[in-house]
Formats: sequence, C-alpha cells, structure tokens
Amino acid sequence: MLRGASVLCGAVWHSNMPVLATLIEGGADINFVSTVDLTPQCLGMLTGATPLFSIAVRRRQEDADMIRFLIEQGADGKNRCDVNGTLMTALQFARAADLESASGGSFTFEVLRELCCAMCGDTKKHCHLKRCDRCPENDRYTARYCSQECQVADWFSRHLFDHRARRRARRTQ
Repeated sequence: MLRGASVLCGAVWHSNMPVLATLIEGGADINFVSTVDLTPQCLGMLTGATPLFSIAVRRRQEDADMIRFLIEQGADGKNRCDVNGTLMTALQFARAADLESASGGSFTFEVLRELCCAMCGDTKKHCHLKRCDRCPENDRYTARYCSQECQVADWFSRHLFDHRARRRARRTQ
C-alpha cells in the first residue's frame, strides 16, 4: 500500500496500464510530485516521487513498457526525489539499487539507462543520447549523455571511478 501517493503513482505501483493511460488521456499531470511513505519497504519517506520514480522503486521486469509509455507521454527524468536526504533522479536510484542488489541486475535500470541521460536524467532527447566512447558498447553500466556538458560533469563526479573499477576487475580476472 502506498500512503500519500498520487493516483498516477498508485496506477504505476500496481502495474495498471489501462488506468494509467486513462488518467493521462484525461489530463492528469504525468510529472505530478507527491510524498510517498515507503517505510514498510524500508525506504522511508520519498519526497518528490513521480510516476517514473515509482517505477524505479518497484524494479520489476514487466515495467519496461510502462517506462517507455511514460517517457513517450512526456515524463521528465530530470525530476529529483529526496530519498532519505539524497536527491536522485529515477535513473540514479535504479542504478544505486542495481549496484546494491545481491541478485545483480535491475531490469528497470537497464531500460532507464537506454532512455535517460546518465547525468541529468533528461528523457526528452533519448533518441539523441550519445554513448561514452570509453565504455564497452554492451556493458550494463555504459553511460549515455544528452550533451557534452553532462558527460564532462558526470566524468568528474562518478563515471571516471566506474572506468577505474572496471579496469581493476579485469586485472584480477
């Protein structure tokens, strides 16, 4: 149960695509921000949760079509949600969850990384995202960017460390 969530977030949380589509067709704000109590899921309060962020929290394989639908309808991946004091985009949250997952692999992360800029989360330019040239083409952590500015900013804040970790991992194999 989602306490405090918008009806759109509720439709996403319960994988109800017909209700989601009807709400959006009826004019519901696809980027409506709500505060969601996810204490039972050990996440605490999420301040600034959008429907796209709700999908990142769920991390279910059947959400791929819903993610694509939300982005086609104008969901803004730049919206940041406060997760226990840390502001994150849906992609950043999905990536962090993927790295922490013992089972390894978050399908939600894989879909979002194809459609969102790794730095700012922009979804509006997803058909023009450019891949980091240093990343292997089919690596699950390959970064994609909407602009050179985002690539440079991400390089010095996070992505350089990803490359160093990959290099260390290859040496130990």
